[in-house]
Amino acid sequence: KLVALAERVKRVAILSENPYAIVDYERRPSLDSADAVSNKQIIYSKEQLGRDLRRKLSLAPVEGGYRVAVLTDADRMRPEAANAFLKLLEEPGNRTVLILTTDRPDRLLPTIRSRCQLLRFSRLHDDDVARALISRCSVDESTAKTIARMADGSFSSALTLVTNEELFSTRSLVLDFLRASFTQNSEQVVDFAERLNRMGRENLKFFLTLTLGWLRDLLLFRTVGDEAPIVNLDQLSEIKKFSQNLPSAHLESMVDLVEEAIRLTERNMNLRLTFIVLSHALGQAMRGDPVDGLIDSLSDESLVF
Repeated sequence: KLVALAERVKRVAILSENPYAIVDYERRPSLDSADAVSNKQIIYSKEQLGRDLRRKLSLAPVEGGYRVAVLTDADRMRPEAANAFLKLLEEPGNRTVLILTTDRPDRLLPTIRSRCQLLRFSRLHDDDVARALISRCSVDESTAKTIARMADGSFSSALTLVTNEELFSTRSLVLDFLRASFTQNSEQVVDFAERLNRMGRENLKFFLTLTLGWLRDLLLFRTVGDEAPIVNLDQLSEIKKFSQNLPSAHLESMVDLVEEAIRLTERNMNLRLTFIVLSHALGQAMRGDPVDGLIDSLSDESLVF
């Protein structure tokens, strides 16, 4: 108990120095590592909620008279965990406050959402995030602007990109992956799938999110032209080449495919096979051919664990 208490004190101390520091146990399981992204998929199980939440809320408050629990990334609850949490939410006990944070409230059970008071926090402006990165982290102006747009209004996400060079460098893989998908060189695609497979599920989802950002830039550039507010400013020439060389590409279908891949990555799917199928489907979409969803192309043998 003393070790656990000391661990909590350290996390609070870090948070007092930097209110945007990542100190929750899910994303930063160990304080010994500066890496804020775990290779394990962030998820809440029924057992975790019973052990770490319900049991502690049954204890008498030590000071202040209230029991307060904060559940970060609440959308990461498994279905059975969400149902168990719903029972707790319906009968929380006297003087108990439950705070849930999420950037995907649509993934919460409707019965959970209906029992909560919704408080929305507006995104920070890109210019504010960029200035903070320059002044607090000594990031150069060009990189700061790029990271600010990638962070989509979240300074915590921007700090993660600054402190984790591997994640930021992942951005360069997006264009390589799209090129490999277009050429459909089977050996190159398989090698790429193997490389992505070794990244871990959380980093893979981040890679796919970056891919969505790149496709968003393509859609904006195709619609608005040079005045488009694109994220990847340093890759503007590549975005222009893509738009000029592949005018028939089904960009909306490509977005749908990547979003489906993100959902599949969150399941226990074979990541290597998922990316091979995704690459083939993206290649078809870039050629202007009709494409089906990924799940129809994955056999039952692709399920693992």
